[in-house]
Amino acid sequence: MGIFSKPTQLGDLQSLYAISETASQAQDLPTLWGPLLDKVLAALRVDAGTLMILEGDFLVRKAARGLGEEIMREPPIPARDGGISWGVVLNRQPAIVSDLSSEKVASKNLASQGIQSLVAVPMMVRDQVVGVMSVFCRDKRVFSQANVH
Repeated sequence: MGIFSKPTQLGDLQSLYAISETASQAQDLPTLWGPLLDKVLAALRVDAGTLMILEGDFLVRKAARGLGEEIMREPPIPARDGGISWGVVLNRQPAIVSDLSSEKVASKNLASQGIQSLVAVPMMVRDQVVGVMSVFCRDKRVFSQANVH
């Protein structure tokens, strides 16, 4: 079925093309993060998302959508705080959470946004984790492993 909520091959290809085109047109990485996140959120039809980059022992938010401006003012997430995103970094595997109420969430802002479900995936370059992209739904949504590959 792919990563999209409707199993249409043409829709999948159009979305992947739009994401690829956005990436190829960026002048540098800082100008890529927001537009890339926008395309992924539209393709997956989710409510919100964040893109964080690994900087030493911290995950630093570079882009966020659908969560208000406050989330970008939160401090970077240190490895010692753990949480879902750090689990993704350490395990190098996606995390799927269908009921966020029982999980440890590092962001106070995220916890107050009514988010029910999420998928977080490692961003990899040459077999190294460089960050985490997470997408969020305010309604409970069941994602499967097939949805993240």
